[in-house]
Amino acid sequence: MFFNPRLRFILIFSLFAAGIVAMLLDFGPTVSILSWGFAILLLLGYFLFGHINGALFALKAGKIEQAEKYLAATHKVDWLLASHRAYYFFCQGLIAIYKSQEKGMDQKERFALLEKGEQQLLQAIDLGMRRKAEKAMSYLNLAHIAYYRGEKPKAEEYAQLLAEHLTEDLHLKKGYEDLQQAIAKMP
Repeated sequence: MFFNPRLRFILIFSLFAAGIVAMLLDFGPTVSILSWGFAILLLLGYFLFGHINGALFALKAGKIEQAEKYLAATHKVDWLLASHRAYYFFCQGLIAIYKSQEKGMDQKERFALLEKGEQQLLQAIDLGMRRKAEKAMSYLNLAHIAYYRGEKPKAEEYAQLLAEHLTEDLHLKKGYEDLQQAIAKMP
């Protein structure tokens, strides 16, 4: 479930406060326990799932800055479930690659961002993303990074992995075709 980061903490605080008020007003332990239980569930949800879904939705909508804010609101990445940790690194990798395409950037900074993006995407793949489309998108971006660096064997390897994970997504198919043509032209 997706919650705005502020809304989640407001709800947690409100539920804890409601439990205390229920105890003070002698509503019985059931109301307090339920309030605290829901607050604990929201808190556990924060630590186990973070704001990864919000970041994915923001990335899909092209709102890079908003996705960064959601990822920044996830403080304990190591506490996330493995699947959500994979998507955390997937988002971080895509954001780094996106930022590397900004105009006016020097080569050293561009290569550093591409390196960061590559490492994040590889980490996401190692942790195991559930959906085939995200794996394919990761391999497509990794192949583009290898192509940009002029590493033909690596680009071909990632293109082969992309072909194994290709879905019916037209953007991925088009990206794969373009990548194949670009790799064929490499020396």
